[in-house]
Amino acid sequence: MNVSLDIVLDDSFSQLSLKVSQHPKSLVRWEELLNYLIGKVTQLNKAIDKQLASLIRSTYESMLSHFPFLENYYVDYALFEYKLGDIKSMHKIFQMGLQKFNNMSLLLWTEYLKMCNNVVMSNKQLFKKYELAESFIGLHFFSGQFWEMYLEQVEMRCKTPNRYLIILRKVLEIPHYSYSNF
Repeated sequence: MNVSLDIVLDDSFSQLSLKVSQHPKSLVRWEELLNYLIGKVTQLNKAIDKQLASLIRSTYESMLSHFPFLENYYVDYALFEYKLGDIKSMHKIFQMGLQKFNNMSLLLWTEYLKMCNNVVMSNKQLFKKYELAESFIGLHFFSGQFWEMYLEQVEMRCKTPNRYLIILRKVLEIPHYSYSNF
């Protein structure tokens, strides 16, 4: 059973909101408010109070408008939507975050693709996402995790081994930190 919004909007919430409004450029204040709201959720699923979910969403959005380059909060926000079952919003949040980083964020791409592995059933759509990610982060020195995920999905979803070998050949020609894994 989730906490109703009346209980959430208590003195602590009021004080935290006031601190955020007085110091909107203080990341610590935003984190305190966000942690307080998320702490009021007993189970993060579709049964969450709609008003509380809306309040958490607006807090994430406001925080990200003040701090647009906090990759981990895009991931947390997208994971929040994913757990609520709103896959469309999850995609939008990741795309918004990637846009802020000109699609060059290794963290956002790997986390986004991890979630896409679970929710995108069409092999063609999933591999288009991987190919797009490859064009932006494929040459990154620390892209080993991306390449491991890509090869794993190709191995699981492709019927011919040829594609796997083509991608593996590409990986072996790229100098990166985890080269020995391949």
